[in-house]
Amino acid sequence: MLVHVTVESSFTGPGGGFQQISIDDRASVHELIRQYCTAKGIAVNPNYSITNRSNMLLQGNKTLSYYAVKENESLLLGTTADHNRTYRFGHWFTLAGLGFLFGLLGITICVILFAVIRTVPDNYAIVVDAGSTHSDVILYKWPGAKVNNTGEVVQVSTCYVTGGLAQVTTSNVSSYFKECFGRAEGQIPPESQATAEVLLGATAGMRMLNSSDPSQANKAIASVRDYLRTTDMVVKESNVGIISGSIEGISGWITINFLKDTIYSAVGHLNSSWGALDLGGASTQITFEVSESMHSHPLVTKLKLFGHQFHVFSQSFQCYGVVQAGLRYKALLLQEHWNDVSGPNQQPLNSPCDPFGRKILLTGDDFQTPCLKSINLASKIMESHRNYSFLGTGNYSECESYAKRLLDLTQCRATGWDKCINGSSIPDYVGDRKFMGFASFAYVANALQINKTTTKSSFLERAKRLCSLSYDKVLEMKLTDKTNFKDLENSCFKSLFVYNMLSNIYGFNTDEKWTNVKFTTKISHATLGWSLGYMINATDKIAAGAGVPTLRTVPFALLLVLFAMFLIISIGFVMHGIKLRKSSSYQRK
Repeated sequence: MLVHVTVESSFTGPGGGFQQISIDDRASVHELIRQYCTAKGIAVNPNYSITNRSNMLLQGNKTLSYYAVKENESLLLGTTADHNRTYRFGHWFTLAGLGFLFGLLGITICVILFAVIRTVPDNYAIVVDAGSTHSDVILYKWPGAKVNNTGEVVQVSTCYVTGGLAQVTTSNVSSYFKECFGRAEGQIPPESQATAEVLLGATAGMRMLNSSDPSQANKAIASVRDYLRTTDMVVKESNVGIISGSIEGISGWITINFLKDTIYSAVGHLNSSWGALDLGGASTQITFEVSESMHSHPLVTKLKLFGHQFHVFSQSFQCYGVVQAGLRYKALLLQEHWNDVSGPNQQPLNSPCDPFGRKILLTGDDFQTPCLKSINLASKIMESHRNYSFLGTGNYSECESYAKRLLDLTQCRATGWDKCINGSSIPDYVGDRKFMGFASFAYVANALQINKTTTKSSFLERAKRLCSLSYDKVLEMKLTDKTNFKDLENSCFKSLFVYNMLSNIYGFNTDEKWTNVKFTTKISHATLGWSLGYMINATDKIAAGAGVPTLRTVPFALLLVLFAMFLIISIGFVMHGIKLRKSSSYQRK
């Protein structure tokens, strides 16, 4: 079929301009080029090419009908180089479009992340474990988005302060805490500082001071509060004080079961949860979950953690930590041999619980503790001018006799002590449950070279061997292992004290029941103690901080500039493409 087409040339000179051509649509593109050149009187060049209005290159050996060339259609005659240049025009415009979309999308996302979507920052808090011999300043954090209103707490850092809070004068509180608080506060991110709280729990050392001199104890706590208010932390009066032995025990139980992942489910937790055995310097605690039949017991506390309820029995025995028990043991020796140590010809007093050959010198001031004030001869024993000399004999059987006496309710009362241990409230089935023994329970086990678990008979056999060591041998062993044997000279008494406490007070009275106790200081690299559990239990009362932009100000500004540059570059691409098109010397119809 004959069609009429207009061929426009981008050439200059005779070959330029327009030419109307009538041609059969079955003719090839080459034929159309030939007819144009003939009409213009120019030679045919093999580099000549034809493109349509869509900038499509028409292959020379194809027919016009193949490309659906229509009546009165306009076509462009040029060279292959012209076509390639025109094709690049499209690339510049494509790049411009992509760059514009990328820049616009980037700016939109940045604005949303900065102004709309806000994240809740981590909460931070410092817990001060103010013990009888030292204090730990521990920094904790947990995600602002809590699990059923309970924070999943992790320890960030810890700092050790030598000396118990009860021995710190009110004028020295600042120097006592300053270094550790400075370290902890420096680790709190700026967005979390406004809500970071401090919690201080004074334990058995301050409990003893409070029972003997409440006025002095109140002054000590007040001076601590005054110091804490000088820090940048949030200080609530209720969060700074003396905690009860029951709270200390419950907090230790929470620590263990949080680290063992046994308090995230309410299904079967009674059988899966671990009991807690804590032995400090001034007190000991036993804590475990109980069944419904004991929920109304006065020593049972109801907890709500991670959306689940737990009923936990906890009993604390003040004056039955290893340090105070050791002083009671020495006081018993003085009571029994007072005439020998109070006369002019004082001789060293034999001490069966100390290694053979060890010499110990104490004064009346060393016995100035509320745990001894009610005993017979207490006022005389505590006189400051008195000096006492003890000589270790390393006698296992005699030492065990003293350990038993300290834990016997009848003999304790006969001695005149007002703080006596009474385990009658502890259910008989406790020995059949699994427990973690930490703090001094674990330290004693380490001294006896026990790896986690043991039997009753094996523990006693190891204690016998330890008690038979001479003081020279003890010093030699301490040099080989300064970690586990650092208090080896006192471990004969401590091991027999632990043995009788577990067997006679807590109900682990058979080899099989002893294997239910796991002695350890850590779970998954986290140190066991009451402070972590105390923090977890307190998170439901600590509000999350205000949301902060997901994208912070400085990154937002930098990204905004970056994406704006994409928009500017896109405009540049468009302008460059237009420039190239103009330089091609033709305009599309």
